[in-house]
Amino acid sequence: MQTSTILATAGAAGFIAAGGFGAAAVIAQTGSDNPAVKTVTIDVGKGQKGETGPAGPAGPIGPTGARGPTGARGPAGETGPAGQQGPQGLQGPKGDPGSQTCPAGFVPGDLVINHPGGQTTIFTCLEA
Repeated sequence: MQTSTILATAGAAGFIAAGGFGAAAVIAQTGSDNPAVKTVTIDVGKGQKGETGPAGPAGPIGPTGARGPTGARGPAGETGPAGQQGPQGLQGPKGDPGSQTCPAGFVPGDLVINHPGGQTTIFTCLEA
């Protein structure tokens, strides 16, 4: 074989191996004085399996299926610890004055309650 035939064949094999099936062209200079000594077959696409690619985007949600039967109820769990007291809320708008009638022996007044979160005042009937 001549050097140009070898280079052309190697170049065409490179195109085929790279996936350029349509771009591959074999330019061979053959004559009766250069009989083929050996045949080489390249099977493109029969190589080793590559790594799995990344997952594609999620498809649309399908329709809801039929509801299954209710299972047996399990035992009740333990009661958890009490949470911390939340912050004091904002004071609401002042309402219209109302009438209050206290029972005998009581008078209207403010009951002030001091507690760890602050101070609360309740208008109620106090014993006279």
